Amino acid sequence: MFKPSILVSRLAVIFQQVKRLGISEELPEERVRQVVFVNTLNITLGLLILTIGPLFSILTKSPYIIVPAIIEFTLVCLTFHLNAVKKYDGAGLMTYMVQCLAVSYFGLLMRKYINLEALIVWLNAINFLVFYQKRERRYASVAAVGTLILLEIFHFIPLNVDPFNISFGAGIVLRESSLFGIIFLTFLISRPLVSQYDRNPGLNKTIYHNRLFIAALNHELRTPLNAIFANAIRIQEELTESRSSDKMEEAVNDQLTALRDIKGLINDILTLSESQLNNGLKVITFSMAERVADLNNLIRSLLKEKDQKLVANICDMPQAVQGFPNIIHSIMINMVGNANKYGNNNSEIILTIRNNGDGYFTLSVSSKGPNIPKATLSNLMKPFKADRTGKKESSGLGGAVIHMFVQQLGGTWGISSENNITTIFAKLPFIKGNTEDIPKVDDVKMIQLDNYRVYVAEDEAMSAYALKILLTRLNATVHCFSDGSELINAMEKKPADLIFLDYNMPNLNGPATLEILKKDQRWRDIPVIMASGERVSSNHGSSFQYNADAYINKPIDFNEFYSAILSIQKMIIDQTIAV
Repeated sequence: MFKPSILVSRLAVIFQQVKRLGISEELPEERVRQVVFVNTLNITLGLLILTIGPLFSILTKSPYIIVPAIIEFTLVCLTFHLNAVKKYDGAGLMTYMVQCLAVSYFGLLMRKYINLEALIVWLNAINFLVFYQKRERRYASVAAVGTLILLEIFHFIPLNVDPFNISFGAGIVLRESSLFGIIFLTFLISRPLVSQYDRNPGLNKTIYHNRLFIAALNHELRTPLNAIFANAIRIQEELTESRSSDKMEEAVNDQLTALRDIKGLINDILTLSESQLNNGLKVITFSMAERVADLNNLIRSLLKEKDQKLVANICDMPQAVQGFPNIIHSIMINMVGNANKYGNNNSEIILTIRNNGDGYFTLSVSSKGPNIPKATLSNLMKPFKADRTGKKESSGLGGAVIHMFVQQLGGTWGISSENNITTIFAKLPFIKGNTEDIPKVDDVKMIQLDNYRVYVAEDEAMSAYALKILLTRLNATVHCFSDGSELINAMEKKPADLIFLDYNMPNLNGPATLEILKKDQRWRDIPVIMASGERVSSNHGSSFQYNADAYINKPIDFNEFYSAILSIQKMIIDQTIAV
């Protein structure tokens, strides 16, 4: 039995695939936008030709309409092939020139009924979206101006013979149909321009910082990678020579320390590469004391290298706090890291968290050691400003993370180094939470997904495997797919009870798959969890029309994963009670 909903969902999948035809992972973002726009533009032009073309042919009963329309449609289809074989410039050039010729031909042939001069504005507007190189844009501008001049010249030449001789009513239909097409095409080009500006107001600044960042990245990755390589050789030697277990333990600990260092560095890299400041902000109820305990366990081996000790003081803070624990945790790690670097051996690092009583708390980390020079101090929190003094060498990535996160939360920060005491401090907002909302071990034990069919769309095999292990432990039946189109095909056969979507996937990515799911009446109520290494969050609602029911970041944090599952289960229970 034919079902319109199945046809609509399949057409949506095809549209998304054609729109991204020719895109590969190595393409720069600007080129990807150009290819997507050219494909979308040609899809729209093809649909307009298929709808308005036959209408014009019926009204005029002339081969002068249908034959050129068929030729134009054929050339439009050819551009998809050019993009598919990565002839991006050729696809853009053909798209643009075909439209210049079409405007000239139909504008001259039907000038008694329609005025296509307005399309010259449209041609100039799409110039910057269709072409990637400045030289091509100049040629396109010349072609558009030439088309306008041609139309204007023939506008003042009397038309003695009407090639169509149609009725007054048919003329009105022709005119209004052409106006509809012009308005639709104008909407098509204005939407990506506005949405691109909304999503990336600081794009130029981000690109500039990324260039500086890559220059610093080469040096910073070399040291921990060399440490990992060297310690791997040590472990190999210990195993070969069967030396004492103490030496083996020491080698393994050094290896783990090096791995921890590079993991922290890569996290900082991913953080600084984000182009939007508000990505990844997810309000969670947490215990500040538990976060400090986690911090102490994490940096214990780091402090041991200099025989340092972390002393934590939490003053007047509520047991439960609403905020952004992952961000606060990153700030504390980087603050303690700087204190360790500039502090003396055999010294204490004092971490203080104090409730200010005005909706803010002050987080400060102090250490004893030589005063930091003013020149170094002023650059310590600036992105990509390196400290190359003596053994205390760094790129400033940790300082840049503190700077960005504090601004991200709407707080203030500072650093001082006087009387042989260096203090880094930040004033951050918080809201008192309810202790019952803090995820507990008992809550995690209660999570069960018995009889749940869970679909996971994830193109990275290791990430898919990790999710499958976690979900299988909860007694769920898990099916993994490499992209959104495979998941949609599976949904047609047997719908899932819960869906995990990766944000970036080939063929059909997370947001596009989410849109198809939420538009379809059969699937719109199925909970969807979005996962990404780009710190997605509900704030991404400004980027696409439909929101997921929960968001988690990659690499997957167990607490965040279980919190997402709990929120989904609570949502289902609330909906059941409401019904």
